[in-house]
Amino acid sequence: MRKKALILIVEGETDEAVFEPMLKKFLSPDLVRVQVTYGDVFTKKENYKKSPKTIVGEIVSTFKKRYGYKPTDIIGIIQITDIDGSYLSENNFKIDADSPEFVKNKSTHFYDMESKNIICQSEVKEVTF
Repeated sequence: MRKKALILIVEGETDEAVFEPMLKKFLSPDLVRVQVTYGDVFTKKENYKKSPKTIVGEIVSTFKKRYGYKPTDIIGIIQITDIDGSYLSENNFKIDADSPEFVKNKSTHFYDMESKNIICQSEVKEVTF
């Protein structure tokens, strides 16, 4: 009998370290499989024109191919999205379109831990679905 999987999609290794043990405590440890996306998949440039359903579908498809799972092996998908910056003042958002961090991180923003600000590439985020 093939193993079943519950896919847990998280943004980073810290999220994995927090949520994976909790799920494994309540479910079979062999059931939980974690997929780390290394960042917010909904704000990555390559995903601007994609729906959330498409983005998550692509993550699951990659997971199935990589580990040899069939669609019937997947019993569920949990995606945890961070709420980083949700409670920050507008003063904590800064614009710096020329920062080399944008190329390095392939993202539209990054966290400056020294200044405790979120540095954005632009004031405007255009999203087309």
